[in-house]
Amino acid sequence: MLKKVFSQIVNKWYYFLFAIITLFIYKEAIHFDFVNFDDHLQVIENIRIQGLSFQHLKVLFTTETVGMYQPLTSLVLAIIFHFAELNAGYYHLFSVLVHLLNGFLFFTIILKLFTDKKIAIVISLLFLVHPIMVESILWVSATSTILYVFFYLLATLAYIEFQQTKKKLLYIATFLIFILGLLCKIQTITFVAILFLIDWVCLKKTTSFKLFIQKIPFIAIAIVFVFIAYSFRNTANSYLETNYPIWVLAPNQIVWYLFKFIAPFSLTILYDWPTTFGIRESLFSFIFTGLIFSFIKFRYNKLFVFGSLFFMITLGVHTAFFIQFLAPYADRYGYLAFVGFLILTTAIFYKKHKKYLINTSLALILVFAFLTSRQTEVWRNSNTLWTHNLKSQKNLIANVNKASYLVEELKDYDLALHNIKTIIQSKNTKFNSKHKSSAYYFLGIIYLNRKKLNLAERSYIKSIAYNSKRHEAHYNLGNLYSVKKEYKKAIKMYTEGLKIAPKFLSFYKNRANAYYQTGKYSEALKDVEKAITLDKNKSSLRNLNTSLIEFKKEILKNLTKERDL
Repeated sequence: MLKKVFSQIVNKWYYFLFAIITLFIYKEAIHFDFVNFDDHLQVIENIRIQGLSFQHLKVLFTTETVGMYQPLTSLVLAIIFHFAELNAGYYHLFSVLVHLLNGFLFFTIILKLFTDKKIAIVISLLFLVHPIMVESILWVSATSTILYVFFYLLATLAYIEFQQTKKKLLYIATFLIFILGLLCKIQTITFVAILFLIDWVCLKKTTSFKLFIQKIPFIAIAIVFVFIAYSFRNTANSYLETNYPIWVLAPNQIVWYLFKFIAPFSLTILYDWPTTFGIRESLFSFIFTGLIFSFIKFRYNKLFVFGSLFFMITLGVHTAFFIQFLAPYADRYGYLAFVGFLILTTAIFYKKHKKYLINTSLALILVFAFLTSRQTEVWRNSNTLWTHNLKSQKNLIANVNKASYLVEELKDYDLALHNIKTIIQSKNTKFNSKHKSSAYYFLGIIYLNRKKLNLAERSYIKSIAYNSKRHEAHYNLGNLYSVKKEYKKAIKMYTEGLKIAPKFLSFYKNRANAYYQTGKYSEALKDVEKAITLDKNKSSLRNLNTSLIEFKKEILKNLTKERDL
């Protein structure tokens, strides 16, 4: 019995190889921190994931997170929080393990498509060690990416099995897994197109009405999730900062990923928008034209066509044709598309140049593993992330986030002033007014902490001038006026801030205090009762703020004295 078990383990040695290499490359991740780019919204300040009660689950499945509907991702983060709380290392460890599982699934898919174990092993190792994967694995806010890819690959495998065996349970499993993927990330909808590709690869006849009927449940649920996603989608940060048309930018984006798959250097979290059509863009457009001709040349190679279309479909939804966001490219968008790239390149070489393919892949595995181990260090904390970003990119968002980290976490005001100065001295455009608002906001914090109240006041006023909807600046300015005992000005700031953020509890609490200090106890009572109401709405997710209750008692005591007089 033991001999048989040992024999089975030995026969599956490659799984141990995958695990050893992956865990070795990402061994330092357990010591890494959160970063100040959405992680506070996804985890640190997200009270919705800080519990597993029915009320928590209800909130998770009926609300958005950072403008996205991803309830299953949030539930996974809630489970991790239950055991690890805010120990970031465990979130990273979880992502590394899911990435490893994705490697296992990818290996099985490659083995089914090419029926060659050696090819499947080396190609799967390329998937596991490639540097472009690092962002998806070590950015906690990108947990949705590795999770949806897990279900995507699992559904792909289940559907291939279904078409090979015709077992109805596998069809049902594919559909249920598809839904789980959608609950992690809306980009799972592209799997509907992959179903047709799998039919084309696995079946001789792909035009039957029965095959189309099989896709209807997938199409229907995809449409439902598209409506849900768009109802929650936050487009406030969406913009296209470029001077040439989308139909030119989108092909360039596609070629950019191909280039990074082959030469994964200078990877970072935020890339600059290409504002002019330069030499690189012209070259990329030429390469894209070449890709079309290569598609025609290899059109009879089914696996090449499958890989090419898999790459284009999964990446296409991340181009300017469909989304406009903070940057033109993102490493995490290449995570799933890399699967298609590996399939199409393997399809070209594996029959006639198998030895060349294996030897080249082994060499690349060594190079990529080294590059990946270095790339992981970029994600150690916010400082390393933004310092690295600013070495190769000039975008103001990186300066804003680095300044935020230096001011609000490290309290290194002198170092932060360099980034703040860069933002303030940038040219005025419709894109950077919010960034300048942030710069003056951080400057206000610095001056306030250095007891330079007048300079802090001017900075907050400028912050509001650049972005009148920045409620944090209204709040801090109101607090500054309260410190200066200018309560009427404080009340005005809190009132203006409430027009922007009517559910921001501290506005009511601090305005109540300002009313209290000026003897307006009735107004103070209304505000503290509103604050208590807002707090009660969240009390099922955390403990009720008892200080508000005590403050209300104090106000009532003074109000009673006033009425007695």
